[in-house]
Amino acid sequence: CRRVIKPEGIMTVMFTHKSTDAWDALTVALIESGFGITRTWPVKTEADSSIHIMDRAAARSTILLVCRPRADNPTPEPWHVVESRIARAVRADIPTLQDYGLSPVDQYLAAFGPALQVISEHWGTERAVSNPDRPNNEFAVTPTDALQVARREVLAHRTREISQSWAESTGDPVTRFYILAQDGSGAATIPFDEANLFARAIGLDLSSNEAKRILVTKGDKVTLKSARDRLAENIISPQRPAQTALDQVHTAIAITDRHDSAAALEWLNMQHHNPQGPEFKGTMEALIRVTKLGHEDLRPANNLWRLLYEEPPPVPPTQMSMLDPDLEPNAA
Repeated sequence: CRRVIKPEGIMTVMFTHKSTDAWDALTVALIESGFGITRTWPVKTEADSSIHIMDRAAARSTILLVCRPRADNPTPEPWHVVESRIARAVRADIPTLQDYGLSPVDQYLAAFGPALQVISEHWGTERAVSNPDRPNNEFAVTPTDALQVARREVLAHRTREISQSWAESTGDPVTRFYILAQDGSGAATIPFDEANLFARAIGLDLSSNEAKRILVTKGDKVTLKSARDRLAENIISPQRPAQTALDQVHTAIAITDRHDSAAALEWLNMQHHNPQGPEFKGTMEALIRVTKLGHEDLRPANNLWRLLYEEPPPVPPTQMSMLDPDLEPNAA
């Protein structure tokens, strides 16, 4: 779009797209047409049972963007100032988003609203340090930068929401990516661009060898590997030291799956892993909470939890009222 005439009145744009490139293009078009984004509202438009989104990392909501003509020209400011304002705006909006009962994917999308509002108010802001990924305009700040800040804030919130003890542990990027990506996707395949944005917000390079240990990339899709798959592919093994918190938990789950919980406990003791420690227990709690019913890792994970902690395994709120079918045949 080009600014041809001064816009008049309020414009509401209905948009449902997870691609950051699409959001970037839309935002630039609106801003350069003389509009500022003043609010976004998520409206649930897809039932969870909808066939064409079932078992996919699909948005259930449509995002309505409220746009008004700008009375004044945008005010560029240093990027670190604008970045801080975006983060505060997103954090302030999270309680409102929670009231809508949004899925993780929709929470990320809805958080784009306050981020884009701030960037539209400060359009023309430039960064002090060049970005080598943008050789044509290496100092430019784009809507993608604002969306990445929004995603980072929601990731931090989701981490605390999944498990406070896991959020408080140091954690490694591989483990955090796996759990947060599983939370956002429901263990479905994820568009590579979306997975890459998750990874960047966490500090993980998807082309690295450590990332390849937990996922499969086919074309423009990424699929997370299960504990069972990783053991079968010899990525994790009872005979080798675990490299990450996820490796520890996945190996114990895979041993439980192949043998039983007692064999997993024996392995943990032999490797001097402390299952009562905050890193192991927090990671396992978080992993169970984001693993959907029917996933091949859930049964052995639940059984191992019962043996280690002598209590029912943690479940996400959506599973609270459901009977748990995931007992070992000889489990109490």
